[in-house]
Amino acid sequence: MEKGMERIEKDLQDPVLAAYHEQFGRELRDQNALFERLSLQIYAAGLQWETIVKKMPAYRGLFYDYDVAKVAGMSPDELADQVDHYPDVIKNHAKLTATITNATVIKRLSAGETSFIDYLTSLLPEGLPVAGPRTELADLAVTISKQMKKDGFSFTGPSTVQVFLDSIELFKPQRQAD
Repeated sequence: MEKGMERIEKDLQDPVLAAYHEQFGRELRDQNALFERLSLQIYAAGLQWETIVKKMPAYRGLFYDYDVAKVAGMSPDELADQVDHYPDVIKNHAKLTATITNATVIKRLSAGETSFIDYLTSLLPEGLPVAGPRTELADLAVTISKQMKKDGFSFTGPSTVQVFLDSIELFKPQRQAD
């Protein structure tokens, strides 16, 4: 058995990791669920994804189940107070404040009558193939990352955006080696 397959088999024995595997790559369109998924990818940057997945209940508590309106309204003092109540959360201030920043951007989009999924879809080039090589997704992630940063999103580098797009099945890239 290949090493990657062994790891997946092992992950599937852990109920928390199995649930994540079940959700990853499935279509998401709900604003709060998309916001949570983006946040998850941000927290996982530079870390083992398993670490963050196992801490998701704490992050959900900290950020009001990723209710965009509530998170967008959080003050720095409220964030500090909330962090004290959730010791399992990794206390990376930049990533935690990025969550609030991104909620604020999503809320602003919604106020302009653009849902988060419509915003993301608008960043895709017209005629995007349903499947394409991984390199196309990487190039697209660079372009989308730049636009998201221009629009006020934080901690949305190309790698984070690439995994995020893949995780919500915005389009279906063809799996192949680079």
